[in-house]
Amino acid sequence: MNDIKLLDFPGLARDFQQTYAQLRDERLRLAQAVAERRYRQQYNQLVQQFQNFSGEAGSDGVEESVRESIGEYDPDDVQLPQHVVQECKATAKSSVVEAWALKNMISQKLTWLPHQLLAYFGTWTAVKDESGKYSATLTWDANTRARGDYYALGSALLATSTRTNFFKDAPKGNQQYKSVINPLVPIILAGFKKYQGINYGDWSPVGLEMLLDPELAKLVGVTVPEIAHSELIALRNTAITDQSGSRANIPNNPATCTKLNHLGGTAIGHLPKLAKYMVLQTWAAHPSNRSEYMILDPNDWDRIPEPLVSKDIFLHKSPQAITKATPSFGYSDLPWEV
Repeated sequence: MNDIKLLDFPGLARDFQQTYAQLRDERLRLAQAVAERRYRQQYNQLVQQFQNFSGEAGSDGVEESVRESIGEYDPDDVQLPQHVVQECKATAKSSVVEAWALKNMISQKLTWLPHQLLAYFGTWTAVKDESGKYSATLTWDANTRARGDYYALGSALLATSTRTNFFKDAPKGNQQYKSVINPLVPIILAGFKKYQGINYGDWSPVGLEMLLDPELAKLVGVTVPEIAHSELIALRNTAITDQSGSRANIPNNPATCTKLNHLGGTAIGHLPKLAKYMVLQTWAAHPSNRSEYMILDPNDWDRIPEPLVSKDIFLHKSPQAITKATPSFGYSDLPWEV
């Protein structure tokens, strides 16, 4: 039976508790070793440069110049950047979830699992913080840790892991960008929005990453400057056009194009990958691939922006005003009573 309750989510939770810490620490050790090696290389290169410049190998002046550039030489005190630490944690988590997903053939369940996942998270209890906003950390704790619920923990681990874990070895035709769990859909938050009417904007940004997968988490706190329509069109045309190869100077289909070219140094070059898709309305964010639970505007997660071009072929012909989401109580996708 196609029943989410029969999935071994408690097994995923146990696998996570048993192996995640080891995998995370291994990745952190490797990253630390790389950082220390680069630090030594940088130090030695600076020493050589200053020696060549001064002509006095080993002089106090050379050592002082190097210290002014990178501080006292202490490779054991090299600190990993926070984004590297987060990447190590995310890849370790993804490894655990990927192994479980393959074992349980998750990619063979895409016709029903995404719908049931949203409905399941719609049964969770959303908890507000002192500011009156919904808190991701308090909500996570209330539904997993406080109850010691391994099923809830396992399902949340899947929902917040790298989205490709759903599509490993998926049958041909199960494109991510066409799925109910399109990469722009925050699965847990979408469950709350669909079944409890809690908009994305009702959540506090503090700790919101806990309820998001790694790529969507990069959108928290991102602000996109206002860009003229003509500039956006020019940027998109540049981004979806290869400059070399057999398709040189031929624009790719924006609805399926995943590669964005030549955006460095532009107004959006610094943005996370998913934000670029949203701003340029390509791939998963293309208007022909839209669904009501996708994030389509980095500045306002509940807003559905107007299509950049060719309005007649798109699902939404005009911007949708931000309104309170209406809870859906039609649990037709659920195999159990709620």
